[in-house]
Amino acid sequence: MIHGIPTDNATTQPGFVAPFISGNEFGLQLMFSNVAGPSPPAGSATITWSYNVDSAVPIIDAFLQLTGNTSGTGMIFVNEQLSNGVGLSLNREGTITAPLPPISSLHVNNANTDISGANGTATSAILTNAFSQVPGPVVGAGLPGLILAGGGLLTWWRRRTFRRKEPRNRPRDVVVPNRRFEGPGWARGVIF
Repeated sequence: MIHGIPTDNATTQPGFVAPFISGNEFGLQLMFSNVAGPSPPAGSATITWSYNVDSAVPIIDAFLQLTGNTSGTGMIFVNEQLSNGVGLSLNREGTITAPLPPISSLHVNNANTDISGANGTATSAILTNAFSQVPGPVVGAGLPGLILAGGGLLTWWRRRTFRRKEPRNRPRDVVVPNRRFEGPGWARGVIF
């Protein structure tokens, strides 16, 4: 449900709602036009919207983003109230995130207001609401994955130490028979 309420020197045009999906975040993006000013006379434009969020996977945080511009004494702000008692607020364009206890269903109430003030303008155009889900399990995590990783590490270490014991100056598949070295006197009788 979306409502636009302009007063005095202001206009509001509720636009359209588009889905917002980014990584493990999902939500809605409201495209609209709120214009307050130029003043005098001062004006204000308010957009309110509410909706329900249901998720099979628990939701663990809420994200709010407001895009807009101000000049002079113009102000933009947004307040969001969730049914679990958590509130998010911005008094200028930007983003804010709030952690939530894991929950699978929420009701969201938003109110965005642009005020021109005594001598200024204020416009806003995009309001993004998103929620993060609990990340799914990592494949291979836990005891079986740990045992497999440990076995791979042990195999690598044994192969590495075995290769170090072999001489590096001859190929591995050539077998050299034992023979006596007939060299200088101090080395006679040494078996190589």
